[in-house]
Amino acid sequence: MKVNLNIALPAFVFWPEVLNPAALTAPVHVVDWMSTICALLDIPEAKDARRDGMNISPLLLGENKPPLVNRELYWQGVHHKSAALRKGNCKLVIHRHNEKDKLELFDLSTDPYEKNNLSEKEPSLVSKMLKALVIQKKKDNDALPND
Repeated sequence: MKVNLNIALPAFVFWPEVLNPAALTAPVHVVDWMSTICALLDIPEAKDARRDGMNISPLLLGENKPPLVNRELYWQGVHHKSAALRKGNCKLVIHRHNEKDKLELFDLSTDPYEKNNLSEKEPSLVSKMLKALVIQKKKDNDALPND
């Protein structure tokens, strides 16, 4: 089974007799794998487990489609020098250089290789996504979990 992330490298999942071959294009994130693997192996997660991801096993098993289309995906770069937010087909990237930020906005449905920066053409969308990115950043907890 191939899962095309469209935000990074594709992922490949191979589990004969459990997963049927399929090509999926739902936006998933590396943080989804822990919850998904636990669910597929019937390993209960601790009630106080702090996971950023979601269980996407129903998607992999072809049972139903989780609500992934407008899901917000957030991640930070090394040393917090960059961050990104994806919602639907839009992806906002912020690069921090000294005290100045550089913003990039991409429509991944028409520009999957992120060559056409739309940030100056879409200031209201940039503003909206930047607010969402700030909210996600506030929820981010860099401390290592106890689980």
